[in-house]
Amino acid sequence: MPGQLPAVTTKVHSTSRPHPRGFSFRLLNLNSNRAKSNKISHTWLMARVPPPWAPPLVELSVGVTGHLLCWEKVEADGSWWAWVSWVHESGGRVQHKVVQVRADTLRPLEPPGAYKDVPRRVRGLDGQIRDIG
Repeated sequence: MPGQLPAVTTKVHSTSRPHPRGFSFRLLNLNSNRAKSNKISHTWLMARVPPPWAPPLVELSVGVTGHLLCWEKVEADGSWWAWVSWVHESGGRVQHKVVQVRADTLRPLEPPGAYKDVPRRVRGLDGQIRDIG
């Protein structure tokens, strides 16, 4: 009949005799490999790459939630400041804002461990900014 597809035949190699090209067959137990699915690929072991660092969230005194970019100490008076960024949307217009605020006006929104990798720097008496190791 026109338009009808021909029947498909498949050859199945039994496990009792070797495959003509030297491949060996074995049944796969997919449940046991589920825990390894992110560790092993067809090219063997995959590297375990840690997730990229993301700045932790903080709430500013005006109620805006933003990302804490870095801490900055002013050497002249010993006060701590923070650089924070957030996205402001108004009237269909989106603006990325970055501000410097006093550190004591921020409220942390994440566990304390999230803030340990935030960069720290000092604004010296000479006006130069140095990283704190």
